[in-house]
Amino acid sequence: MLGRALALQMGRLAEFEASEWRQALAEGPVDWVVLDLDRLRQVGAPLGAVLAAARRALDGGGNLCLVASADASLAGRLRSALGTRAAARAAARAGFREVRRYFAVPTAHAPRSFVPARRAAAVAFEEAQSAGSARRDRLRLARLGLDPALYRGHICLCTA
Repeated sequence: MLGRALALQMGRLAEFEASEWRQALAEGPVDWVVLDLDRLRQVGAPLGAVLAAARRALDGGGNLCLVASADASLAGRLRSALGTRAAARAAARAGFREVRRYFAVPTAHAPRSFVPARRAAAVAFEEAQSAGSARRDRLRLARLGLDPALYRGHICLCTA
């Protein structure tokens, strides 16, 4: 869904199933590559090799979007946040010059808001939401630096 929206706005997009990443990324230069980290993990794709191939497919320009979604559990949210953070570091090692992480609200595949993955941004976002006891609890967690536990969607945008 997100990939199709980007294709309409951004030009050439590499679309493929997670298990077909080698062939799809070798087909030539593209403007965008969108990778679902959860699907890549399910098929056992080596992230470093996938990111290096994505960097080559972007041919000195273009953007990479890494997407991860968590289940509703606290453990799932933290696992997704840690996986996205590790993928962001791997993207930097693969040669992407600008790497930015975001929380996608409510989910990565149907985002209505993007919150920079920084404590101050999460606090500001939670403060701007409607009042209520649940929101106050969320604000407390954000202030404690537990903001990754608040969001199910994680997105990392990287510039080649």
